[in-house]
Amino acid sequence: MRGVGLGLLSQPRGGIKRPIERRASPIRKDAMAAKLDAYEISYLCGGPERVARAALVALCADGRVQLSDEAPYRVVKVRREGHHRVETAVLDKIPSSGLPLKLVLRTTADSPAVRRCAETLLEKKLLRRSFRGWVGPSRAGEEERGRLAETPTDEAVKQFAAEGITALPEGPLHDALAALPPEPEFPIKLPKAKETFYDSTTGGSGGAGVGGSGL
Repeated sequence: MRGVGLGLLSQPRGGIKRPIERRASPIRKDAMAAKLDAYEISYLCGGPERVARAALVALCADGRVQLSDEAPYRVVKVRREGHHRVETAVLDKIPSSGLPLKLVLRTTADSPAVRRCAETLLEKKLLRRSFRGWVGPSRAGEEERGRLAETPTDEAVKQFAAEGITALPEGPLHDALAALPPEPEFPIKLPKAKETFYDSTTGGSGGAGVGGSGL
């Protein structure tokens, strides 16, 4: 009897060959979220301002930066240790004397590292872009936003990424972010591509246009 390899064919009586039907494995509902990091979730749920604020939450959480207790709020760098390109972008902008909170967030939101988050979401079809450069969630993106809002997580930064300031406990950081203007709503104008930046998380370079998004 001959062996049969891939592309099996059944041969019922009468000699008529019919291909065996194979059903695709169902996709887990949480499969997409597992592929998004905290800063991509931040962009999808709140835009570039949410990304910058999420990075500040992460950096304050383990003491890599310190925030003054009272207004006018100022950010001081304690140690330069970025675990993600967005965190590195924040740390690179803070001199030894510190920097006003609003300036840190504004320059980070406009950085190539944050733009890269948008490009990744465009590649994954979770954002859509108009011909004039405005971006907003696609239908798949809206579904993912809804799923994220309904799925609690033990990771504080991802929780903030999905929910914003309501996920933060009371304290100086909550007060500082609550005093800021509201995050801009979608659609958001995607800034023009800027210079290449060094990504210490991978040891390589990146920036706008990386990844073939066609922006």
